Amino acid sequence: MVKKVIKKAFGLIEVMVASSMILIILLALTAATKSALQGNQDIYARAQALFLAQEGIETVREIRDSSWSAGQSGTGSWKSLVWNAAKDKLIDVTDLTTTSCYKIDYVGSPLYQFGLTPLSCTNLDQNQSSMELVQLNQDINNSNAKFYRYVKIEPIGNQLMPDGTGTANTFNQNNSFKLTVYLQYGQNKTLSISEILTNWWPKY
Repeated sequence: MVKKVIKKAFGLIEVMVASSMILIILLALTAATKSALQGNQDIYARAQALFLAQEGIETVREIRDSSWSAGQSGTGSWKSLVWNAAKDKLIDVTDLTTTSCYKIDYVGSPLYQFGLTPLSCTNLDQNQSSMELVQLNQDINNSNAKFYRYVKIEPIGNQLMPDGTGTANTFNQNNSFKLTVYLQYGQNKTLSISEILTNWWPKY
């Protein structure tokens, strides 16, 4: 007696189920890849913002050091950080007992020098046009790689250790300040770093 071998084939329903499962897997992989790429872009942008914030700190510190050196020859002081109206000379921060905001400005020939230009602190976070626009060279044509930077100077004298003279707070308040550099970038992302700058060789 000859046995018949029945070959089972995939039916339409099985094919549709298998196709649906493959499509779901592909969509999940696509979403995961997109999320990973976005995460990498966010990390890269934050690293750039951190670099530019630290650059801002270093720039203001360099202005402080150059002004201190000039001050030793009687042409300025350690807190000569701010451009005058003509942007041909650095003048003192007017008041280290109040908070003030600035952007970093570079003046070319004949000075080739950095300085700070005053800004209004009022609603500054919502006014990017007032801030310094910074772009790294390799991203100069990338509209999504724009970073907006500004500087805030705040008094911190009363928080410093006294020097034993009985007038330490007043003295220190005039010889130190808290410097914070703020960066705005991407979709409403912000970053800031701070440092205390002092007159590192005051005349006691």
